[in-house]
Amino acid sequence: MSNHQILNPADHGTLRVHTGAGAQFGDAVMACLTVPLEFRAVQAHYPIVFRRDAASGQFSALAMFGFDNGENLFLEGDRWDARYRPLAMAIQPFLIGRPAHRPRRRRHPPVRRGRPPHALPRNDGRAAG
Repeated sequence: MSNHQILNPADHGTLRVHTGAGAQFGDAVMACLTVPLEFRAVQAHYPIVFRRDAASGQFSALAMFGFDNGENLFLEGDRWDARYRPLAMAIQPFLIGRPAHRPRRRRHPPVRRGRPPHALPRNDGRAAG
């Protein structure tokens, strides 16, 4: 079972990561998540498919490597057989994400054109001045 932790120098200062490819490093997967920023690079080497989550209705983009669970047709022993390796695979064993309970984001005050300026709100929500 995974034990995800936030990295910090005190607990993980001596940690070393193997950056090579191989089934023993988690590369034997049929797909991985991909993001729009890397679509151009991914589509040059892998098919991109969209999977809909039945519970939320949201879509996820996936780079496909194989047709069965554990099948990666781009993994040749300890070598990745494509010029581009998707970010989700390249950053392993690290994860990038948000905490489950993140604080509520504050909204910026609206910008109104053609009206006289108003004082910006203070932290308590009242107008400064």
